[in-house]
Amino acid sequence: MSGTVIPGTPIAVDCWSVRRASGARLFFLSHLHSDHTAGLTSTWSRPLYCSPLTARLLPRHLQVPSHWIRPLEVGQSHVLGEEVTVTLLDSNHCPGSVMFLFEGAFGTILYTGDFRYTSAMQGELALRGRHIDCLYLDNTHCHPHRALPSRHRATCQAARIIRAHPQHHVVIGECPRLPLRSPRQAVLPLPHAWSPLGSPGRCVQPGEGDAAGGPGAGVQDLGGGESLAPGADEAAGAA
Repeated sequence: MSGTVIPGTPIAVDCWSVRRASGARLFFLSHLHSDHTAGLTSTWSRPLYCSPLTARLLPRHLQVPSHWIRPLEVGQSHVLGEEVTVTLLDSNHCPGSVMFLFEGAFGTILYTGDFRYTSAMQGELALRGRHIDCLYLDNTHCHPHRALPSRHRATCQAARIIRAHPQHHVVIGECPRLPLRSPRQAVLPLPHAWSPLGSPGRCVQPGEGDAAGGPGAGVQDLGGGESLAPGADEAAGAA
């Protein structure tokens, strides 16, 4: 899903063409991956709503002027003008990524953007008892004959690949336009909730990184956009 102007509303999500979004007054950014920020540059000059983490990264990565950025707390409802109430929900995709629940005279709209579904999402307080009139659904990996591996399984697969190639310098994170320093350097994005640290043959559970003593030898932990070594996308299982 690369952005849209929602008909019958003043809302544009991940859409940064002022000409295409000429009727929009409220602009929302779901997350910072490049396919959702095309056209968003340092010349942007309208209020932009996003999660607090995305708000902190925007000026650094895209040089968007800070005075146009309006961070909204995740899990809380926010009234914007007299027309729209929006609630941001964690989309379980990348750091700072969110779904948007819009409410107004136009009804109730859920815009997922890129997300990784978990059963826990059914327990979101903002969604309980709500009738969704319109659903904008990212279905990139929604195919009946293709099973997307769980985040835990994908991380363990990636950890095995890293340990099988000790001669490589592996950078773990999401690093836009990160130059490879040598032919043996691989850039492998991994889900932000997991880290292949600790002893060989095991995956570290969330929160164990500090106790495990931080990244292992030859592994550098970074943050940022999307670069991928050949064949690593299947192993990483990115959604």
